[in-house]
Amino acid sequence: MRSARGSVLMEYVMVQALVACVLVVAMNESFYDWATAKFGPVGTEVKHFYQRLLGGLSLPVP
Repeated sequence: MRSARGSVLMEYVMVQALVACVLVVAMNESFYDWATAKFGPVGTEVKHFYQRLLGGLSLPVP
């Protein structure tokens, strides 16, 4: 039973790595285009969200 634990964990790691690679390839230009050094449409929205979030958190609390 102990030897099966490692194979299940390795299968999980391989599936997660495959999903991560697919996401990186598919969404690379949507988030940031390295050739033009500009944010893509999704990356611009994420950037604006974090700017609004940090702006709201930096406001003084009365």
